[in-house]
Amino acid sequence: MWIKFKEFADIHGPIYYTEMLGTKFIIVSDEKIAEELLVKKAKYNSDRPAVPSLFDSKSTHGSMEYLPLMGKNQYWARQRRFTHGYLTQATNAGYYGVMQHEVKRWMFRLLENPDAFNFTLEDMASKIMCTLNWDDPSLSEYCIGSAWGLLTQMSPAGPITNIITPLWQLPEMINPWKKAEHKRHDEQQRWWMENLVRVKTQMKAGTARWSFTKQFLET
Repeated sequence: MWIKFKEFADIHGPIYYTEMLGTKFIIVSDEKIAEELLVKKAKYNSDRPAVPSLFDSKSTHGSMEYLPLMGKNQYWARQRRFTHGYLTQATNAGYYGVMQHEVKRWMFRLLENPDAFNFTLEDMASKIMCTLNWDDPSLSEYCIGSAWGLLTQMSPAGPITNIITPLWQLPEMINPWKKAEHKRHDEQQRWWMENLVRVKTQMKAGTARWSFTKQFLET
């Protein structure tokens, strides 16, 4: 493929446009042009590619669901400020002791079963996230499965629609990949909203301890 790009550049010049399998590309074969566009003017030209098999992955339409995948738009700027503020506060507070506690738990589990290193490490990270977000480490197992579902959906090794992108445009009634993503997305969204409502209920009852969700609902 790269040899063919070089052949096209010899014919059409160091920068040209092409389209393959429904995906549009701008090919830059000159190092100086690439540096000018992507380094010196990165603020204006940098962005993230859309993930074909996720709905509104770049938050072009304001869904604001996947911060690491967002394009550089008004929604990205808003979510980045929000996330930066919360993480800075948590960092200054030493993450309220959550990380230290879960690391100790992980070390104990590692001594008990060193062969489960990968699983217990992943579970530790998930417990930290679930405790910070909802003050409930028991949600970690479900969170891991939900996260892997998202990672699989956006991976080139996942749905074939990430490789042969025109297949994603098939009508939903005959599109198994789009049906599967609707199911995955809606299930993940339901789970997140259930946890938010649970924290809100605890706040009304006066039993909610600190969490990112509690802080969000209070402001």
